[in-house]
Amino acid sequence: MASICVNMSQGPNEISARLTAALNLGFQEEQLPTTESLQDLSIKRHQPNTATVTTAISEKGIQQQQEKQQPTNIHVDFICLLPYEIVSTILELFTTDELLEYMDISHDWRERIISFPILWHQVSIKHGQHGVLPKLSLVGQHIWRYTIHNGDEKVIQGSLEQMRSGSINNIRSLTWENCICTPENILHSIRYLSNTLIDLTLTADREPTTAENHHLNNTYTLPCLSSILLACPKLKRINVAFSTRIIQIPSNNELVTTATSPRGLELTHLNWTTPFRPNDAEMETVLSNCKKLKYLQVGGYEASAPVFEIRKRYPNLQYISLGDVEAFGPDMDFWTMDNSNKIKGKKCMGSNRINNSNDDDDDDKKGLHALTMPCTGPHGWSDIQELLAMDSTGLKKLTLYCGIEFPVDVDYLIRHFNGDRLSVHRTYAAWKNRAQVDAIITATEDIHAISTARSYTITSTFEMGDERGVLGFINALRTGTTELAHTVSRLRFWNCPGSAILLPLLLDLPCRLQALKFENCEFSTSILVGFLRSLKTSPWPTLQELGFISIPSFTDDVVAEIAGIPGLKRVILWNCEDVTDQGVRSLLEEYSDLEDVDIGDCVHVTQEAVNYVKGKLETSRKSSSPLLLL
Repeated sequence: MASICVNMSQGPNEISARLTAALNLGFQEEQLPTTESLQDLSIKRHQPNTATVTTAISEKGIQQQQEKQQPTNIHVDFICLLPYEIVSTILELFTTDELLEYMDISHDWRERIISFPILWHQVSIKHGQHGVLPKLSLVGQHIWRYTIHNGDEKVIQGSLEQMRSGSINNIRSLTWENCICTPENILHSIRYLSNTLIDLTLTADREPTTAENHHLNNTYTLPCLSSILLACPKLKRINVAFSTRIIQIPSNNELVTTATSPRGLELTHLNWTTPFRPNDAEMETVLSNCKKLKYLQVGGYEASAPVFEIRKRYPNLQYISLGDVEAFGPDMDFWTMDNSNKIKGKKCMGSNRINNSNDDDDDDKKGLHALTMPCTGPHGWSDIQELLAMDSTGLKKLTLYCGIEFPVDVDYLIRHFNGDRLSVHRTYAAWKNRAQVDAIITATEDIHAISTARSYTITSTFEMGDERGVLGFINALRTGTTELAHTVSRLRFWNCPGSAILLPLLLDLPCRLQALKFENCEFSTSILVGFLRSLKTSPWPTLQELGFISIPSFTDDVVAEIAGIPGLKRVILWNCEDVTDQGVRSLLEEYSDLEDVDIGDCVHVTQEAVNYVKGKLETSRKSSSPLLLL
């Protein structure tokens, strides 16, 4: 919601005028106050009303006095006059900083502002704001979510003092974001809030700066997991996410360690994605004592991770991610699983039983829903096969990091994975420096049943130039879907090598392809022309969308071949620098089924050519529409 900023150096009438839009929220259109009427209401410290007292005099005297009488301004503190609901709506438009500043206008303003608990449920304090911390004691019981963002030493110590004194004593969710502090600072805050705190987030997404850290080393440091749980056993969610480039692995004497095992823990969700992970003994202790744990995400695992062993020993886990090198923060599709162990927003289909969170026989609560793990050798592949057999119906998302050396059998995965999303990564490179293929598979060959059939997505990433890996993935799609009688409905290629084999191989797919898109792929012009000419013989009669984005060799000759592809409804041309007006016009020179052409960032295509295509398409739509008989 956008905020309406009010500069307190402005006069009362200026402030009143700035709030006109906010006041409008509380009225119907015919009841809206005019700007003139609002200008007459001045925001000042409360002053007594004045009135003109008229004495009884002669009729002539009354007339003379009425002529001389001047209107008197009435100074009204309107925040005390408006209905509670309207004032609440207005105040919700302001930031926490503004509300804290407006408390100083008058005693009435302060009392009114602190009387709305909803204004204070979420409070964020950042670098340099230590001066406002004492005011938080007035609303401390209303604060549920408290964030220290880029906190300096004064902000950190001031926040800890408010927590220690009990002024802020109802916090349920605490976030330390980009804060240079000691592990003891974090543990103190957790202990002070141990009666109410259930959600803890420690995160950093940038390098620490010298200005914020003039007396400490430029390193984020953390307490160990066991210390956090001992400080607050009631914690239900712990989210610790630090990028590898901004945190160093602390030595043992820098960590707050403990020899005592935490007991009776309430933890249900744990994300610990940092360059260092809890050691095996600590993880064993935590898993053994967290009987309610459903979500487990831990980075730092490399070639191997004990996924299958953890899955067997702790069957309540529904989400396991070990060694996800791309993770920064939790997987929000599953992090929002509520206490009944179901993903919020999704219903359990196929059962008429009333859901009971204590019913251990409810199948929806058993089994693994999502799995991420490294698979770089035979041992990892054996674990995958065992897990697919164990959770054949419940597993919805599977992500594997196998690298380029180990040949994961994608064909096997397609045939045995029954979930919604399968990802196989043959590279650890950042997304800009890797190739990627996305395929949407539909569990039917019947074109008329595609809209109601189960569909799932398969994504595979490769090193740049890994032609063998891309071709192997396409072959796996062909063999796997053929055996299952499934069909590939959508394909997207990103940064893939422009192989002379790839496009002819696509034509051999036994699929009902509906959409095909190429982005940042380097094909020769002759290969593209030959491929598009082959499409005119209709190997895919269902193809409706064709996209080319940032293709260097995409010329007018290639565009001309798109015209006349049967059944094609939509064409996307973006950032194709060699395409001109002539090529765009050629799209509609032949008989075409086209209904939409999306052209963008093609530097040699004028607006005149774009308007020409739009006009032709509009004319075609009108001529194909059935006549209405009046």
